[in-house]
Amino acid sequence: MKILAIGNSFSQDAFKYLHNVSVEGGHDVTTVNLYIGGCTLEHHWENVLENRNEYQYQLNGLGEGPAATIKDTLQECKWDVISLQQASGYSGIDNSYHPYIEKLYDYVRGFQPNAKIMIHETWAYEHDSNHGHFKWYGKKQEFMFKALQNCYYNASYSLHADIIPCGDFIQHLRRTVPEFNYPQGGLSLTRDGFHMGYIYGRYALACIWYKYVVGGDIAVNGFVPRGDSDITPDMNLVNIIRTEAAKF
Repeated sequence: MKILAIGNSFSQDAFKYLHNVSVEGGHDVTTVNLYIGGCTLEHHWENVLENRNEYQYQLNGLGEGPAATIKDTLQECKWDVISLQQASGYSGIDNSYHPYIEKLYDYVRGFQPNAKIMIHETWAYEHDSNHGHFKWYGKKQEFMFKALQNCYYNASYSLHADIIPCGDFIQHLRRTVPEFNYPQGGLSLTRDGFHMGYIYGRYALACIWYKYVVGGDIAVNGFVPRGDSDITPDMNLVNIIRTEAAKF
């Protein structure tokens, strides 16, 4: 299976462990993230129109890669799944999606008529995030989550494209798992108030992609995330995420 994200740092978070989780589960999966930090749907579409060589081609969760264009990447092979997403700050602003997500969808479909195009639902910022766009949502996590959820599901419905419910799952963990109830003293799933944490946050995303995109059984997957260091993860937390993802 070959999976392509036309994304930014949030798809980078999602793809950090996806290849490894898939291999552990016995699936031959290649992931590519076309990366520009903070890239909006509008910017992606401008890059299409001018065929800009602005993207970092990130293979199998690695953070460095050669420069690339959307067109060249779409033409390099038969992609099985291609995801689209909005930049995090704009994710809850409906008019920021249009007409760009529709144009991108049609452009991708033109090169990859048999690919499954999916919508990657991103997540709300942490309660005390200092991201400059958080003020657009009154600096309220639940308000931001409901706004982005509405926008992503509207896009999914209008394009008849399945959604990858990462934002839903992250909010589910925050609401229902005491260990991740940050306002009440639990761990934040983010590392800086908006990007996912190097171990548990990124692992949570990989679990959802593995289940909803690859079609694997995360309940029996033994991969253990370790970030980019020798930090030993708390296996209780890893198992909680795995169990919750399996049920989600």
